[in-house]
Amino acid sequence: MPSQRRDSSSALAHEMAVLGLPVTVMLSPDGAKIARMTGDAESNSESAMAIISGLIDY
Repeated sequence: MPSQRRDSSSALAHEMAVLGLPVTVMLSPDGAKIARMTGDAESNSESAMAIISGLIDY
């Protein structure tokens, strides 16, 4: 399972221009932003899993 980290100082949120919550940001292994969605996300839905699988294969 991918790691999750807290941005307690909001430094990353400011750097990535996060204007509201919730926000989902997918990063490549080298830290590049490859996908972003603002708003509620059902990350365990079939469509989300298909998108995530596509990004992994990217």
